[in-house]
Amino acid sequence: MDSTTLFDGQTFEAKHDGPRLHAQLARVHDVMRSGNWYTLAQLSELTGDPPASISARIRDLRKSRFGNHTVERRRRGEAPRGIWEYRLAN
Repeated sequence: MDSTTLFDGQTFEAKHDGPRLHAQLARVHDVMRSGNWYTLAQLSELTGDPPASISARIRDLRKSRFGNHTVERRRRGEAPRGIWEYRLAN
């Protein structure tokens, strides 16, 4: 199976969305494999992808079809600010 067809969804079109989503996933994975902690804003700055897309790719990384990675999360700063950071467990 082509890796770009692993994505799905009601509005997903493999021809248009598959390569873009696969490239996003690769960029997020490449940054996160360092094992460092990153906020969505930091990942956005490093990858050039929107925070909402990065959040979706982080969810994808946890799925078995994308490697069943362990992605840890923790709060950064004061809890009421609602800022989370994520890292890919080694």
